[in-house]
Amino acid sequence: MAKKEISLLTKPPFDLTLKGRVVNWLVTWGRAILVLVELVVISAFFSRFWLDRKNSDLSDDVRQKRVILENTLEFEEQFRDLKKRMEEVEKILAQERELRFPLLLISRSLPAGVWLKSISFQENDFPQAHLVIQVVSEQGLSDFISLLLSQPEVKGVTVGSIRKEKTFSEVEIGLTVKFVADAGRKQ
Repeated sequence: MAKKEISLLTKPPFDLTLKGRVVNWLVTWGRAILVLVELVVISAFFSRFWLDRKNSDLSDDVRQKRVILENTLEFEEQFRDLKKRMEEVEKILAQERELRFPLLLISRSLPAGVWLKSISFQENDFPQAHLVIQVVSEQGLSDFISLLLSQPEVKGVTVGSIRKEKTFSEVEIGLTVKFVADAGRKQ
């Protein structure tokens, strides 16, 4: 058997052929492209850890902010409920101020010998109060009506019912006091 020599060195004419040029290009530039692709794959692999950590941090932030919003939502609902109640209280207090006006006016006008038994209010174009009083004498009734009529807020006084019980000396009288429109709102 004849010995054959194997030489790994290329012969000079091979580099000049098309196959030789392709092999030469693959050996030099192909290796560089392969290294760059491997670097991209390795950087993508390591960046995944950074992205996972970032995703975990963002998820924690979202959970914390959600808990804060849920707690704030409960507080906000309580605050709105309290605000609504406060508005209702303000309305009631405004009505109370409007009711306080005729009460003060009537109580200032009560002379000795006249007692207020009951009072009710009616709101319409001209507010009015319906009173039931007990008087001992006609003079007390006359003084009470004249004191009421002397007030600029009173438009008029009408005597309704008169009732006397046999066992008592007092007379029970029903009166309607009409006020000037918006007289209570000025105070």
